[in-house]
Amino acid sequence: LNFSIGGGSQPWDDSVSQAFLAAEGAGIFVAAAAGNTGDSIPIAVPGSANHLEPWTLGVAATTDTGGSPANFLSLTSPVTPPGNEANTQNVPAYLMDSTPPLTAALPNSTPYLLSPTFKNADTTGSDGCAPFPANTFKNAVALLSRGTCNFSVKAVNAATAGAIAAVIADNRPEAYPGLNAAGSSIPVFYLGQQQGAVQARLLQGAGSVGGTVSLSLLARAPQVPDVLANFSLWGPASFDVLKPEIAAPGVAVLAAFNNQVRDTDTKSKTYLQELSPQTPETVGFDSGTSMATPHITGSAALLMGLHPDWT
Repeated sequence: LNFSIGGGSQPWDDSVSQAFLAAEGAGIFVAAAAGNTGDSIPIAVPGSANHLEPWTLGVAATTDTGGSPANFLSLTSPVTPPGNEANTQNVPAYLMDSTPPLTAALPNSTPYLLSPTFKNADTTGSDGCAPFPANTFKNAVALLSRGTCNFSVKAVNAATAGAIAAVIADNRPEAYPGLNAAGSSIPVFYLGQQQGAVQARLLQGAGSVGGTVSLSLLARAPQVPDVLANFSLWGPASFDVLKPEIAAPGVAVLAAFNNQVRDTDTKSKTYLQELSPQTPETVGFDSGTSMATPHITGSAALLMGLHPDWT
């Protein structure tokens, strides 16, 4: 039995928890999601996990080898990379929501120009918030920095100055948070702070010549597997039981999905259209302990089928 719903913090008073106890007594295995938003709840808070029933198996979420869809960016610059070329080649660039996707990959001869007001580490920087001089990014991809105004303003100003696409580098260290640049007429991509800083230095060193860039069509970005998801609740329980007891993949899981009821983000929707052109509405990506729990439920079913005499 799979239960990808919260609850179970007081299992002796909870009717669902008691139903699980009855199921366990009848020989039915129950896997229950530990819950999300783990990085916002202090570890010292008792019961900071769902389903504390000793008779269920609580499931946390981890990463797998495949992450969210991304376009992959490679920079060529006349300036020699300073020993960290990994930040310039095949770097995941995440298409922001509500912006048009690439209709074709950009070749490595595409001009790549740095914004004249780029400020990678300044959270108060206003790069791209005011119009650029005409033709600043004519027929080029523009590299801008995050800060002050919203992404739509930056994208519109870059496009007005001739950009065919915009890459906006973060000004803080974080995973891609899911961003929106509604109203943009050009594709707008998110780039991590570290990669943005390295690329900005190389383009700045090249002066007005800039560099060139290639951008691939969408593919799944690799990620380090078996790392606890930052949203996954980790416990402890409010009494003497270890919860959650096990973890399974729960980040960017590709699964059956009803996109007509629950919409997905632009980059995933575009990737799914390429992946499954006949049935793009039936598959999608989702994250959460609710996605991890079915892995354990299915594994338990296979194990019980292999060893029916086990308890």
